[in-house]
Amino acid sequence: MGTKNFSNANDLITFSRSSAGTALRKIAYGSELVTNGTFDTDISGWTTQAGGSTFTVSSGQLTISRSAVDPGYVYQTISTTAGNVYYVTFGVIDNGPIDLRVGTSPAGLQITSSGIKSSAGTYTLAFVATGASTYISLVNTSYSTSFTIDNISVKEVLFDDASGDLTLFNHPADIPRIEYDADGNVLGLLVEESRTNLVTYSEERNQWTKGTIGVTDGALSINGLSFSLLEAGLLSTSQITIGVSVSPGATVTYSDYVKAGTSLLSRHGVFDSVNSWAGYVDVGWSSGVPSTSASSGASNIEYEDIGNGVYRISFSVTINASPGGITFHTHPDRNATGLTLYVSGAQLEAGAFPTSYIPTDGATATRSADVASIPVADFGYNQSVGSVVVEASTVSTAQSNHTDLRIKSSNGGFPVTDSGSKVGNFAAGSYVVYAPQTSVLMKIDSVITEKQAYKAAYAIKENDAAVCVDGSSVVTDTATTFAAFPASVFEIGKGANYLNGHIKSIKYFPRKLTNAQLQELST
Repeated sequence: MGTKNFSNANDLITFSRSSAGTALRKIAYGSELVTNGTFDTDISGWTTQAGGSTFTVSSGQLTISRSAVDPGYVYQTISTTAGNVYYVTFGVIDNGPIDLRVGTSPAGLQITSSGIKSSAGTYTLAFVATGASTYISLVNTSYSTSFTIDNISVKEVLFDDASGDLTLFNHPADIPRIEYDADGNVLGLLVEESRTNLVTYSEERNQWTKGTIGVTDGALSINGLSFSLLEAGLLSTSQITIGVSVSPGATVTYSDYVKAGTSLLSRHGVFDSVNSWAGYVDVGWSSGVPSTSASSGASNIEYEDIGNGVYRISFSVTINASPGGITFHTHPDRNATGLTLYVSGAQLEAGAFPTSYIPTDGATATRSADVASIPVADFGYNQSVGSVVVEASTVSTAQSNHTDLRIKSSNGGFPVTDSGSKVGNFAAGSYVVYAPQTSVLMKIDSVITEKQAYKAAYAIKENDAAVCVDGSSVVTDTATTFAAFPASVFEIGKGANYLNGHIKSIKYFPRKLTNAQLQELST
């Protein structure tokens, strides 16, 4: 049959995720698709559906005033390619309410919507085109109101473009996330379990409760994030908080994207009752790089560099009390007034490790799990013998039975067994070639390091299985048998639990490799 090479995840992998999902990715954009999105002199390029509205262009801005029940709207048709991703930006100049709708008909909601925007600011959304033509509509949603808008832009998203910028991009539903590190190196396909961000306003800090802290939302835009500028006030009241509902006894993980300002010290913490810390971390900002100055009740403290001086601070705490909610406290500097810090993307999620950022805007939000698989019929799977080499990484080894690859049959069973064990699982932490619901078949302990890439190779043949990780000694098993039902898919990043990490490459060989080859390929 020869060798098949796939350099694009979309070419071979069956993928779904029923929600949007962020990842740091190289992003470039195509040419502008909107005609006269800046309304330089008039409304040319747009079609009006007056209803009870009037449309006025002044000083390069469009105002839609509504004085009757029929909302009225303006729209424009742009050329798109079905399945491609497009990025929309638009600016609300004064009070709304406005809803920017993307659909297959004027003012339709068939694809997506910005939701009602009533405050001045710049708003964005991404969508997947469903055909060759897509309608962009601006709808005044409230009777006896008006809004002013400007700078409407729609461009195609060019993923993984060599000239692209590293951007924390919010991928639409069912779009795989190929993630990069801060140096622009490819980490691989991101596969995560479902998580919920319990913070209702992840980026708009003016929606939080403020003490003597000064807050300016949208003060800085870096890496696809909108940052708020915090300015320290009096020491005793220099804090900004938001209530979050969490059950007592729960382990949760806090995270925030932070960039140094003029402050040399900040506090990031979680309250679980009035004046009682569940955990906090004091962060020093020498030369703009974070380091822990002090902490209490916090575990798994991490500083993830995403480039341009931006770091994601995260740590886990256990909620002990029974509060009506818990609170973030952020002090730009606990020792002086007037000093500053930039923050964005606050997140609190149930679990002992952080997952990718989930944006919120007034309510909690849930990111669905990534579901990825490769049908074995697509690459010439050999049921009686074979070898696989996987390069992957995981953000946490705390959760047992992480899986990077699992061979599974169409009826949910496993095609290879050993005295009741199910062969065909890769598991991070202890690397295993079985689904570990029963006794161990082959196991290599303590070979996986969090957030570090590893290579693992395994081979299966009747009564002759072997596994090797990072060139270590090969572990073998001579009591493997094949079940009556054949394999149907390779499940990627999910077995008993999700990998919560990256799959960089998968290599399959329709023969059993030698132990020496397994060691060489996994080194």
